[in-house]
Amino acid sequence: MVNIVHLLNNHKIESKSAKDTRLLITNRKGGYFCFANKDKSRYDGLFFFDDKMYKVIESLHIVGSSKAGKITNKFYEIKREYDSATETFFMPHNYDSLVYEITQPSNIEIVLDAKKSYDQRQWGRFY
Repeated sequence: MVNIVHLLNNHKIESKSAKDTRLLITNRKGGYFCFANKDKSRYDGLFFFDDKMYKVIESLHIVGSSKAGKITNKFYEIKREYDSATETFFMPHNYDSLVYEITQPSNIEIVLDAKKSYDQRQWGRFY
């Protein structure tokens, strides 16, 4: 069960969900970072738009972490809280970048997958 909190100005909506949770933040120029708590989709990851959509990162997570216990969406940043640490994700408006912070020194895994968004070929992508 994950506790989900949406905060905007002085408004707060909070609920609990046993379902998979998918979150999305954007840079307001076509790029986005989408991630789920467990189930994966071809649309998860970090994408940038430059006349075409390009995927850069497949996934980013703390190694050995279980499901997050709490997710806070402030609409400009997202916090994902675990027992051992809290991750913060932020995309500056109009820049192709992702800011990632973690509260405790932890091993993280970043899976790169640089390709055009709909290019599903498996060959030729060794980094």
